[in-house]
Amino acid sequence: MEWTEIELQAQTWSKPRCIILIRTAESSDFEEPYLSEEFLWEYQALVTNMKDSRDVIWRFYNHRASMENYIKESKNGFGADQVSGDDFYANFADFG
Repeated sequence: MEWTEIELQAQTWSKPRCIILIRTAESSDFEEPYLSEEFLWEYQALVTNMKDSRDVIWRFYNHRASMENYIKESKNGFGADQVSGDDFYANFADFG
């Protein structure tokens, strides 16, 4: 795992925030080596106003962004934020 951090204040932010850029090496199940090592890294960017150490911040935020993307996809892609009717069982059958 490698990381770096920068402090940035966007025009719309009232105060600066810490941006932590992280890359984690992924293990490979392939016997043949990759042509490029870039395929072996997973990248993350965390934006926070927490003052804790980088390890604490990473453990707190780790993979939460993935869940936010799943929620956004279920709302935008599948209309999970809207129900078609007032009947519980009809909605249950519609989503099930």
